[in-house]
Amino acid sequence: MKSLKLKALLLLAITFGLVSWSPPNNESLIVGLNNTFRSSTGYLGIIGSDNFFDARSSLVVGTANTASYESPSNDSTTTFSNSILSGTSNVVKNSASRCMISGNGNSVEANATVVSGTNNTLAGATVGTPTLNSVAMGGNNQIAAGHGWVLGYNNTVTGDYGVTLGYGNNVSGWRGHVLGTGLTTNQPESLALGKYNAPLVTNDVVVVGCGTATLPNTALRITSDGGVILGRAQGDISMGAYQ
Repeated sequence: MKSLKLKALLLLAITFGLVSWSPPNNESLIVGLNNTFRSSTGYLGIIGSDNFFDARSSLVVGTANTASYESPSNDSTTTFSNSILSGTSNVVKNSASRCMISGNGNSVEANATVVSGTNNTLAGATVGTPTLNSVAMGGNNQIAAGHGWVLGYNNTVTGDYGVTLGYGNNVSGWRGHVLGTGLTTNQPESLALGKYNAPLVTNDVVVVGCGTATLPNTALRITSDGGVILGRAQGDISMGAYQ
């Protein structure tokens, strides 16, 4: 009887302890070797090796990934939050919140952004300003503006809301879009298609490139006033002449 009472008391004590216990704010899960981390509010998971993270409410899976403020004076501020990262040798600079990062060698300073691939760089137009609401998929792409979208290889977006799909394209105009190879668009709300177009002229809204890397050329231009101009070796032909 005495033994039964002791067991009942022990069970009651364990039950009370489980009900009243709650995990500490800084509870984190670290699995692997040589990981260094600081989690100001906890709920950080790191699985892998040689990762260095100043983070909270995030999951990191991989090897040799880094997230830290470049200035030691910002020690009280968390770098990586509410995000997921997987891969190798990715670097998060100064700020990254609500991001999904995967791949190898990506450099990210962004919020609400998706990065997948190799050696992509995302940062704001000015130093210390994160990229916002952007997507980069592929390799060697650069986004230095808000709301940029890149799919492909070796593309650059420096205009807000710029979008590029393809290879070696450059979007510097606000809301510029390109689809193809070696295209450039520096005018606002413009679209470039094809390959290796000549520089846009003021008021160009749609151009079709037909050039080469060494000799850019434009086959068709549509301007904001409704003009349609065909490029020819002997000069431009205005469609108005045939009305």
